[in-house]
Amino acid sequence: MPDWTFWESIHQVRTLARIADEQRIGFLLRGSVAQNLFEAYYHDEPIDSLFAVITPFSDLDFVVENRGAATALSTALAAALPSTGFFRVDIRTLDDLERYRDSNLIIEGQPSILFGRIGRKVEATLHVEWKGEGIAIIREEPARSVTVSAPPEVDLDTVPDLLNDVAYVVRRHPHLMDDATLREIVSGLEAFDPRLLVSSITGHHERRLVFTLVKLLVARVAGAAPEFTKWLDAGFLQEFGQRHPNRVIGDTLSLLEHVPEQGVVAVSVPRPRSRGEWRNRMDRVDALPLEVGWQARLQENEIRRQEEEEPAVLQIASRLAPITVVTDEPDRPGCCLYRDFSRGTLDVGWAGPHGPDLGRFTLLKADEEEFFFAPSYMSTHRGQHSTRIDYGLVCQLSGAARTMYVLYSGVDDA
Repeated sequence: MPDWTFWESIHQVRTLARIADEQRIGFLLRGSVAQNLFEAYYHDEPIDSLFAVITPFSDLDFVVENRGAATALSTALAAALPSTGFFRVDIRTLDDLERYRDSNLIIEGQPSILFGRIGRKVEATLHVEWKGEGIAIIREEPARSVTVSAPPEVDLDTVPDLLNDVAYVVRRHPHLMDDATLREIVSGLEAFDPRLLVSSITGHHERRLVFTLVKLLVARVAGAAPEFTKWLDAGFLQEFGQRHPNRVIGDTLSLLEHVPEQGVVAVSVPRPRSRGEWRNRMDRVDALPLEVGWQARLQENEIRRQEEEEPAVLQIASRLAPITVVTDEPDRPGCCLYRDFSRGTLDVGWAGPHGPDLGRFTLLKADEEEFFFAPSYMSTHRGQHSTRIDYGLVCQLSGAARTMYVLYSGVDDA
């Protein structure tokens, strides 16, 4: 009988199964989170949390049957797993996925987990349900070979999505790049005038490509992805990066071509949009500073706290050079109340020789006198590290639109 202790030991897997049962819905967990979970499962790597395998700037990807199920799942996640607030949760319907087939490369055979039951027929690697006081593995399918379907024609309408798809395949399934289908796409992309390519990649296409390229860069530095220029001509990428007005695209493509040994760091900050919405924007990507690296010698500050009559001293040693962030005005200036995650999260992802000290707080510095500890979610998976902080709280602590410094610190009692 298969050993399913791996799945039973992950609290979030049990909770998702219980949500499906209580809400009487079914949903698929897919994407990089599902793939990372199965890689750990197949290699007998212990995982103490589903959130631990969420790599920098990646989402929690779910697929449901309809909009009603999407609303039920979103509400239940916030109540049963409040830590999901630190992550972007992407919930799509089966009909949404069908629309992608007109412009995107379709990759078949990627692992997924089905919780509960869906009325329509869906393929899943693992089917989990809640039975009594625990989970039951209804079905486990053997690992499938990942394949690609015939793509749409490479033209000005499809090229933004296909360039993004190629970067995704290099990061997640590089062996597919030798497939005739991918070689055909790459040839079609390289035949495009970079000036036309620049004009076609705007709006949501631009944002999507930026995040895909940054995730590829972090994975590349961590040794989890091969060279991008092995398949796409470096000259083509360089000209495209130089011409595109979004400097993060150019910086990321340059770093992909000349990968810095000391590591890279990227920062994503929510910014306001119309109708009160906030959406993360990649603020910058850069090599980790050579003079700082991961040494704990950058800066030390003493913070005294009163414990009875004996003052204790905390030694704060920064592990990274301070990350500069220009905040927005708080939701209610001068008020101490705010709504959790109403503005999303400030995300910092990096890859380098060493990861962070995992903890629940990150140090924010306004000036030489002002320091704040903000709740955060730190995770590290196969050399890819990230910290996520409630951006609304950062703005509230800042008190105004001004420069703040984020320091990733180890704290020890002196």
